[in-house]
Amino acid sequence: MSTLIVQAVLEAAGELGLAREDLLADVGLDAQSLADERPPVPLAKEDALWRAVLARTGEETFGLRAAELLRRGAFRGLEYAMRSSQTLGEGLTAFVRFSRLLHGAARYGLRHEPDGGASVTFASPHTDRSADLSADFALASIVMIGRDATQADWTPRAVRLRRRPPLSDVAYRALFGTGPSWQQAEDALELGPRALATRMREADAVLFAVLEHYLAVELEALDPMRSLEDAVRAAIVRALPKQDATLEAVARDVGLSPRVLQKRLQAAGTSFQELLDGVREGLAKRYLTQPGLDLSGAALLLGYSDVTAFHRAFKRWTGLTPGEFRRRASEPPRA
Repeated sequence: MSTLIVQAVLEAAGELGLAREDLLADVGLDAQSLADERPPVPLAKEDALWRAVLARTGEETFGLRAAELLRRGAFRGLEYAMRSSQTLGEGLTAFVRFSRLLHGAARYGLRHEPDGGASVTFASPHTDRSADLSADFALASIVMIGRDATQADWTPRAVRLRRRPPLSDVAYRALFGTGPSWQQAEDALELGPRALATRMREADAVLFAVLEHYLAVELEALDPMRSLEDAVRAAIVRALPKQDATLEAVARDVGLSPRVLQKRLQAAGTSFQELLDGVREGLAKRYLTQPGLDLSGAALLLGYSDVTAFHRAFKRWTGLTPGEFRRRASEPPRA
């Protein structure tokens, strides 16, 4: 993960009265490495940071708070490429295109809707509460930067979140301007054609061209094998709810032929089926902790045609049936 995300989380935590030094000690992060912005922060460390902030504050809307407190330029060249675009739609396209520089993987996606609108999706690499916080932060950041860049109070026409509804949705309505739909198949913002056409106040074609070249060079420098695995995982997450998580569909999503994708994954020491099973297992464990989602609904979101196939796969992964796992997850921790 880019240190820029970690810096944003730490700054927001500081606004809530948490000591930066204490949080760094909690998760074993090196202050000097963060200051130098090299090397990237391991995913496990970022995950631990979200958890540490939640444990210390109990603030389930902290992801929104962190986005609201983002300082201008927090995402550096990636953000300024968005700001120097001609319209909000073009800015979002640029942001999604180069967002791997921020997350180390293709976490953001852009899907064009039939009426000219578009959905910006985010596939969190985390699980459980960390996934909730990081997805809130990712989508809210888009809204906060986009509104500041356009100096217009546009509103997404839909906000879809995977997480369970919080005790109150007041903070969500205040930030997004609309109430989210909860326990959805994806974390996404949907914008209509009018919002996408909103002009950027700092549009600068020359600056954008310079930044685009710089960001493209940075993107090419990323580890190609690791990036491919992450891109495949993100494509699988997008494909599962559509019942289309096949090798052919995922290869098309990442811009490769099925044969080339198989060969590159093999060279990286993995396979498409291994990545598919890993994504499904992680999502399944999360879905089974959501009390409002029954087994048939979980099976559908995971791309299974029936509950029996999901039952067999989950037993193979964990040694437990989905029902047994759900009962254990709902039991209070032992003293």
